[in-house]
Amino acid sequence: EQSVYIIPLAQGTVTETFFDVGDEVHAGDVLFKIDDSGAQLQLRQAQLTYNNTKNQADSALTTQQESANMQLDSGIAQIETQYVSAQASWKQAKDAYDKLDDAYDELDEAYDKVKEIWSQAKSAGLTSVSGGDVLIDQNYVDDLKKQRDEIKEQRDALGPQLNAAETAMENFGEMYEIAKKSKELSQGSGVEDTKKQLNTGLQLAGLGVDSAELALSYYQVTTPISGKVTGKNVEVHGMATSASPAYVIANDNTMNVTYNVSEAVKNTLTVGQNITVERNGVEYTGVI
Repeated sequence: EQSVYIIPLAQGTVTETFFDVGDEVHAGDVLFKIDDSGAQLQLRQAQLTYNNTKNQADSALTTQQESANMQLDSGIAQIETQYVSAQASWKQAKDAYDKLDDAYDELDEAYDKVKEIWSQAKSAGLTSVSGGDVLIDQNYVDDLKKQRDEIKEQRDALGPQLNAAETAMENFGEMYEIAKKSKELSQGSGVEDTKKQLNTGLQLAGLGVDSAELALSYYQVTTPISGKVTGKNVEVHGMATSASPAYVIANDNTMNVTYNVSEAVKNTLTVGQNITVERNGVEYTGVI
């Protein structure tokens, strides 16, 4: 009656798994962990941003408006430098990813063509066939497939790095726009206006920490219900993605199985009788 598909909200390399098919779990149990090094850095960055924003606010409130504007200019220049650097990092990661993606597409297309040629050659009883500048045989087909798979593995490994670089670029971009807006609002305003603006920046930085903490929590995946593990699709050093369920948990304490039997079999069964049901090599006990 109750079955859930556990789909991670974060993606990355699985570092630990704690349960296998057939194991009993309780609500809140950690099923598996994903490499959170990138998320840890983002949280640290958000915390440093918050601390830096708070220090700037405390300092600005003790100085005159002109001093506050000078500090804002310095902050904008620093954030702009970080933003430009983050853009460059993202562009570098994006170019590397796109290059591998293009290489994979070319190899995949070539592999499909060669595989078709080789299939026809084998059907004709040939041990090899000319493919222009190359001699196509089973070894050549296998090597081409290996090259394609290696390129795909390299491309997929760059995925988390590209996502982290994009997130960093977006964060610095938002910080840069906020910093510029803060400067515009502070010009010609009194100390109270400056205080309000700095408090707004501090709240935004605090939201950045909350957001980073929430993102970090996604890398430790728990089960929302108690029950039995009926499916597991992740393994240590493998990739966890939101494309498919990582675990399937069924509350077999309330699970009903309905099935048809012949009249002769039905007459051998009674209400309250214990019975064992087997599915995918796992046995479940129940009562009629």
